[in-house]
Parts: sequence; C-alpha cells; structure tokens
Amino acid sequence: MSFYERDADGKLMPIGEVPDAAIVAIERFDEEAIAHRLTTGIATDAFIYHYPIKTATGVKEIVGISTDGADEIARMLGNLEILPDIRVDKDSDPDYIYVMVRAKDLIRNVTLLGTGRSCKYQMGRGNQPDHDRLNEWCFVSSVSKAQRNAILRHTPEEVIVKIINLWSQKGKSKTLRPPPLETEPESRGAVPAPAAAVVTPAPTPAPALTPAPSTTPESTVAQQVIEQQEKLKKLRMEVHNRFQTDLGIGLEKRKTMLKQKFGVDSLTDLSEQQLNECKAWIEEMIEQGTKAAPVAKAPTQAGELGFGSTDEQGRLRGTLYSMLTNSNQLDLKPEEARKFITDRGFALANEVPKVRLLEMIKEAEGLIEIKQIPPPPEGEPGTDGILF
Repeated sequence: MSFYERDADGKLMPIGEVPDAAIVAIERFDEEAIAHRLTTGIATDAFIYHYPIKTATGVKEIVGISTDGADEIARMLGNLEILPDIRVDKDSDPDYIYVMVRAKDLIRNVTLLGTGRSCKYQMGRGNQPDHDRLNEWCFVSSVSKAQRNAILRHTPEEVIVKIINLWSQKGKSKTLRPPPLETEPESRGAVPAPAAAVVTPAPTPAPALTPAPSTTPESTVAQQVIEQQEKLKKLRMEVHNRFQTDLGIGLEKRKTMLKQKFGVDSLTDLSEQQLNECKAWIEEMIEQGTKAAPVAKAPTQAGELGFGSTDEQGRLRGTLYSMLTNSNQLDLKPEEARKFITDRGFALANEVPKVRLLEMIKEAEGLIEIKQIPPPPEGEPGTDGILF
C-alpha cells in the first residue's frame, strides 16, 4: 500500500518510512470497512484515511488509500482487469493468510502483482492475534487488500496525488484519530523566562501570546465535512436497522425496493434528503401493515447449530467458501458466494446449521463436476518464485 504525507505547505509527497502505528490503524480500519460492506451492503464514505502524528518539527499527516478508494480508482481508469488466477498461502504462517492477485492494464498490456495479508484470528492486546477468536473475514480481507495494492501499482503517482486532493476537498476521507495537541518541546523554541527582574513602573504587560490551534478555512471545512459524514453514517444505519428490524426486510429485497423508488440499490448512494424520505416511507409501510411477521432469531452459537466446536464450524465454512471462490473450482465473486448462501435461506454463513452446510458443500461439489473447469495455465511470466 502506498502512503503519502503533507509537507508544511500542504503538498502531498510519497513517504518512505511509515510509522507502525499508522500502518496498523489504517489496515485495521480497512478490514472493518470490508466486513461492514459485506454484512450490510453499505460501503464507507472514506476513500482515503488520514493519520496525524507528532514529530520533532510539528504535526504531519499520513495519508493512505482505502480498498473502496482503490475500487473507485479502477472505475475511473476503466482499463483494469483483475485476473482470476489468485494465489493463496494459508500454511507458511500460522497466524496470517497471504494472497497474491494480478491486475492487467488492457490498453497497455501490462500486468502487475499485488499482495495482501490478514490475520486468521481477531487481534487482542498489544495488537497480537487472539487464538481463541477466529477472524471470519480474513480471506476476503486479504483478497481485497491484494486487489487494492495491484490497482494502486497501475496508477501513476501524480494521478494518485490529484485524486487524494480531490477526495479531500469532497470529504471522501476519514481521520483515524484526533491530531496531537502539541509538538515536541524543541519545536516550540526556547521561551525566555518572564521578566521578573524588571521593576520599572509600567502598565501591566499583556500576557504572552501562545500559538492558537489551526483554524484555517480548510480545517474548518474539513471538520464540517467529517461531522456531515458521521451524520449520514448514523442515518444510513438507522434506515438499515429499521428495514431489518421493523419491517423484517433483508438486504436483497431492500436493494430491489430502493432500485424501484430511487434508482439506486445501495443506501450509500442516497442523499440526506432521500434517507429521510426512506424513514418516512418505512413509517408508511408500517402503518399499512407491510411489516413482515416476526422471525425467530436464528441460532448463531456453534453448539446450537450442531457443530462440535467453533473450529469445526470455521473449517467447514472455509471449505465451502474455497469451493465457491477458488479460480479452479466455481470461481465466484465474493458477492456471488454470499448470494449462494442467501438464496438458500440464510442471511449469513455463521447462521447455517452443520447439516445444511454439509448439504451446500455437497451441492458445490456437484456444480464443480458439472462445470469441469480445466486446470489454470502453468509457467505464466512474472509469477514464478514469488515468496509471501
């Protein structure tokens, strides 16, 4: 992933050595955004991330591009194809999955690699893997990050700088932590002690001026944009929850309804006014008796679903997901793999009982036999000897 920093004049420049804290914060938030998009169908507003840090010369800002931002760049360029021969390494590291993808520039006939990794477990204290808690999104996150990095490798640096500046002006960004309150002591300069020895009668001197926090028009606008983003995010989640809880309407049906009424199928694409119209629309449907009958909460614990342990549940789910998405098997996209689950009556894979999960695996095996996919080509240039 490429990182940039703003200099004293506000100019973006590539940064060579990136603080570990900035990398950890940006990567973790990106993984959360990936999981949120897959579970709710709502993409984030953040195409870029800002991470302010304190240095000896003042406060500077680390800037990185999110997976959603990279997808948007690919749409803007319009000439990139992610090739299906994804390579996955699940065994060389006990804690991480590594993925390599290839992205091809169809106009220039150039193919470049992108790699990404995600932890198999959720992170615990000290940013260390918690081996008691599996990370169910690790494979999808690894693929998404590898794709992001491959897309960014195809994007010229001067184009990235212009895009970052444009998105910053449009508020398509997120600051991952508050700016530091002060710089290092040496950056403030030596301040002489108060002139206590001067006793000549004089009017009380004005107090020493201290540098005021930056309140430039740009920072004020940025703050307003951030507040508006948070407002829209809360509004989207409110509408999402009301569709699901008050009306009993799932993601796929909601997409169809939004498409018919507003011409788009995602809450992310709705304006504030349209979201408020959605709330009023939901109230009307409730009054008209559109609300679906209450559905008993699906069991989610591994034992309740018939599994001997969460490890067994995770292993079978991983088997099914690999069969659905691997390029030499069914080669489905992540959203198509998720639709395979929802079409069979389950909102999430972790709600599927063991008996039904085994039936789905058997069904996927039958589809693979029917499809009879030939093995992937061997010895492609530029992919031999890649170590993760």
